[in-house]
Formats: sequence, C-alpha cells, structure tokens
Amino acid sequence: MIHIEKVKLKETRGWSKPGIIDHFLSEYDEERFHLGFLNRHCNLLWPTLKSQLKEHNIQVGVKYGTIGATINQCLNDTESFFEIGDYDIVHCLDKDVAINLLSNCNVIVHDYSEGASYPTSDFYTWLKELNIVPHNLFLHSSGFNFTKTDLKNVTVLPCSSMFAIYTILQSDIYNILFDADAKKDYVNFLRSQRNQNKFKYLSMIYNRKPRHSRINLLSNLFDKKILDECLWTLAWKNTSSNTDWNSNNTVLRHQYFLDEGLSNNSADKKIKNFLKHYKNILPKNYSGLEAIDPASGTRFLKDWAGLSKWNSVVEVYTVADHPNHINPQGFLTEKTFRSYLLGMPCLLIAAPGANNELKNLGLPVFDVIDETETNWNRIDQLANFLLEDFNKPKDISNYTEELLYSFDEFWSLDSLCKIISKPLSNLKPLAS
Repeated sequence: MIHIEKVKLKETRGWSKPGIIDHFLSEYDEERFHLGFLNRHCNLLWPTLKSQLKEHNIQVGVKYGTIGATINQCLNDTESFFEIGDYDIVHCLDKDVAINLLSNCNVIVHDYSEGASYPTSDFYTWLKELNIVPHNLFLHSSGFNFTKTDLKNVTVLPCSSMFAIYTILQSDIYNILFDADAKKDYVNFLRSQRNQNKFKYLSMIYNRKPRHSRINLLSNLFDKKILDECLWTLAWKNTSSNTDWNSNNTVLRHQYFLDEGLSNNSADKKIKNFLKHYKNILPKNYSGLEAIDPASGTRFLKDWAGLSKWNSVVEVYTVADHPNHINPQGFLTEKTFRSYLLGMPCLLIAAPGANNELKNLGLPVFDVIDETETNWNRIDQLANFLLEDFNKPKDISNYTEELLYSFDEFWSLDSLCKIISKPLSNLKPLAS
C-alpha cells in the first residue's frame, strides 16, 4: 500500500501550491488563494479520484489528515510519500529544515501553477544550490516538457495538467458536464453554434495579461489590417482589483516605442503603431464576455462559442529553471482548455510539446503552428494563417465534429480524475 501525506506548515499558505490533500480533503477556506476557487468544488471529483487511487493501492491523508505531518513525523515515517508545493518548500520552510526533509524523506513536490507563479521561479536553481542528494524526490508537474532531470534520486512523474481541472471547476457549466441529458443538450447547442459557418469575428484573442508575445501578436494583426476583424482584449488586473494599463511592468517596457524612431519593418515599429492607435482605449475589455470579472481569463460564457471562428491562444512558458531546461518549459492553462469546453478550434502558441500533451490527454489538435520555430516566428505564422483564412475562409465543419466528440469523451469525471491519479500510479511501494 502506498501512503501519500502532506507536510505541515506553520506559515499562512497565501500563494502556496497545496497538493492533493489540501485540494480534495481540506475544508473550503476563502482566505487560501488556490483553495478559494478550487476546493469548494473538489468534492465533486473526490469520490471518483479516491476510487481510482484505490485501484493503484494508494491511500491519501489517512495517517496525518489535512493537518499534515510535522518534520519530526516525516523523518520517522519511512513508509509514506510526503507532498509539498514548490513555493512551500522554498519559502515556507527554513532552509535547514527543507534540506533535512529532502535528504531523509520520500517527498513529492507539486508545481500546480497559477499564472506567472509557474512554477516558483527559483525552485530548480534553489534545489541545485542546496548541493545535496535527495533521499527520494518526485516531481509531480503540470509542465508538459518536465520529463527528466540531471539530479540524482529525482524522478519526474508524468504530466498532471491541473489546469484542465481548474478550467471546469471555475466555469459555470461544470454541472452540465456530469448530467447525461444536460451534456447532450449542450453538445447540440455547440454544434448549432459552430455549424452556422458564419461568425461575427475571425478569432477570439482574449488576453488577461499584456505579455510581450501577446502584444506582438496583436500588433502583427493590426499591421495586416485584420485586428478589427477579431474579438480581442488586453487587460490587467492589479492588486487593488482595478484595471490599470500604464502601471503594468510589461507595458512600461514598451512605452518608449511611442517616442522612439524605429525602422518601418521592425517588430518594435509594429508595436509602436499598435500602441499609438489604441492607447486611448487600453486596457481593452469586452463587456459582453466579461461576466463577473472584467480582467479574468477564467470565467466565461458558453455563448462565446458562436462569436468567433477560432480561439487564438498565446500560452505562458519559461525557457530555464527546470529539469530538461534545454527545451522551453510550459504549461497548458484555462485559455487552452476553454477552447475545448466551447467547442472552438484552438490556434495555440506554446512551448514545444504542447500539442503532444493535448493529444496524450485525448484532445484533437488543429496544428497550423510549427512548434520547432522560435516564438516570434510562431507569432508570424499565426498572423499569416488568420490573414489567409480571412481572404479565403477554410471549412472547419469536420474539425468541429472532432471537437464535439472529444468534448463528450474527455470532459467526464473519470477522465478528469485520471489527470491526477494516472501519474501517481507510477509510484512504487516503499520498503519498510
């Protein structure tokens, strides 16, 4: 029998990344960042997840419950795997305590990511700088290239795309997906929306954060004179819950474009023209889609499905800081999974491996972007594809049927829970 327990922390969790026990067993606590939007719905999944784990002889939280084991208890329990978030182990434990834990215990580190926190930016560097050989360390990752490591006694478990679960549990339609009749009606609604083959917009480009790559895409489309054919937003929600364009660091780095003389064929020139044209309406929201939170990319409406032909997504990824860091590391967020929930073809720009990860999860891919190209070349490819489709529209009815089939197969209790349980099935029982 395999036992998974949690490490007890004295600090307030705040921005920490709680693991399976906190996600599925803890009481809802609105003060806890992740638990606040996730835990309150996890009871829907827990019975199925618990059953799947039981099939792999895995018990979760039966020894120390939601309080977790103290460091001394961890050190004296050689038969359990102890889970902890990457943020927690770096920032919520004293360094000597963390070293003691890693050097003597069987530890699972989660990097359940949320936005720019993916994963804690100094985790891999911090781990190497400890200059220790872990006793038995497992990395339960949401990064789809997070596949190997050069560290001794460290095993990377298969990917666990927690954002697939985040997406459905944060949406207002999660209850529809687990009722057969309601799900059938919803699929029929999506089919009627998508099969009209008449769309108000060429593509939906829903940006919550003005990252450079997203600004580059918008400026590229503006340069091709098709941006106004798209449904696009560019917003930022600051700590005071107000949308404040000019205080965002990414935007500040581009303000000088408005005053600099730039060559006409440069990417910076395109950005300058884009910012100059739209500066009076930035941040740009779309009230018809914003529902509750105008800057959020996580709440959405099913009516979106019929507004735009494509959903263009520029995902977040980083190029270092992680095992296998020769390849850019990334993760799939609600922006990608939202496409599949809405039955919309996703034109995806992400780190290499994203399409394979989607296929591994059982989702179809409309693959028009060459993942081996640099990020900027992929931005150009996406803009060129949209221009071609604008001039000579492509028939996507067959792909719509693929999406609806995958919707029916993938968005089920069993499939969602396997995202978590399947990687953990690779754990082997520990010797007494």
